Amino acid sequence: MQAVRDRAVHIGLLSRPLSPEERSGPAATLAQHPYAWSVVVFAAHPAVVDRSISTAALVALLRGEPSAWSDGSPRVFLSRERGDSSHRAAVARVAGFRQAEREAQEATRFRVLYSDVELRFSLLSTTGSVGLTDLGASAIDRLPLVVLALDGVAPTRENALTGRYPLVKPFVALVHASTHPLAESFLRFVRSNAGQSIIEESGFLTVEPQGGAP
Repeated sequence: MQAVRDRAVHIGLLSRPLSPEERSGPAATLAQHPYAWSVVVFAAHPAVVDRSISTAALVALLRGEPSAWSDGSPRVFLSRERGDSSHRAAVARVAGFRQAEREAQEATRFRVLYSDVELRFSLLSTTGSVGLTDLGASAIDRLPLVVLALDGVAPTRENALTGRYPLVKPFVALVHASTHPLAESFLRFVRSNAGQSIIEESGFLTVEPQGGAP
C-alpha cells in the first residue's frame, strides 16, 4: 500500500479489503479492484489420518488443551502473524476462534510463520501439524497436504460459493488514482474472460461467494 501510494510500484496486491481507517487515511488516493476470491482452508501434515476438524477441536487446540487426531497422534497448530488475511477469515467466521487465538498469541503458545510459503512447507515438515492457508496456492504448489473439511463441510468451490463453507478471502489489486497505462492494460486483462479463466483454472473463484468478505 505504501509502495503504491509512493508510486514505487504500479500495482499492489492485497488479500483483504482496505480498512475504513486506511481508506480515509494514507490510502485515500488509491483505488481498489477486487479480482478474485480464495477459499481459506485448514491444511494438515500429509500423514494426518483425519479429513475433517471441528470448530470445538480447533478452539480447544488454540487454548492449549490436550488435542489429538483420531489415531491418537498429537495435533500441533502452526500460526501466522496477527492480522494475517487467512486468520482474519477464521476470526470472522469460526465461533470462538477470535478469543482463543488472542489468548494463544499472548501466551506465545505456538510457532508463528510469516509467509504462506513458510507456513505450507512447515506443515510438510511438522508431524501432526495443522494451519490456515489458501486452497488455490496449495493446489498451484502441488503439495501433498491434507485439506480438512470444517465441521464436516468440505472446502469445495460449490460450498464456498453457496456460503455453506464459510472461509473465504478476497484478492484486491491496489492502484493509484492516476494509474499507469500499462497497469490499466493489465487490470483489463485480469477482468477479461481470458484472465478470469486463468484464475478459475488455478483454483480460485471469480464470483463473490454468498458469504462475502469477512
